[in-house]
Amino acid sequence: SEKGLYNTLNYQELGLTSPEDLFDITTFHTNPRPFFKFAHTLYPGTIEPSPSHAFLSHLDVQHKLLRVYTQNIDTLEESAGVRVDKVVYAHGSLRDATCCKCKKRYSAGDI
Repeated sequence: SEKGLYNTLNYQELGLTSPEDLFDITTFHTNPRPFFKFAHTLYPGTIEPSPSHAFLSHLDVQHKLLRVYTQNIDTLEESAGVRVDKVVYAHGSLRDATCCKCKKRYSAGDI
């Protein structure tokens, strides 16, 4: 979309040759800094949940929410109060990360 990530990302500022490089695993293995610089802007606690997220939380509190499927990695559903077990992240989330080399898991606070 016109306001989508690939159209609004200043990929040159991150040292990338295209917006798609931000999520390319080969690029990440070569230099993970651009991804982490970008991801830092989305880490839990840096963005406020929207009214839509609050509505999902309200449905959860009322026991009317079965599940939330999201392509977003920002964990805003959880920040709004949706229970973790109700959220399915299609592309993973920034709640935690796994080291590509040793496979150790780290929380967002550790990163």
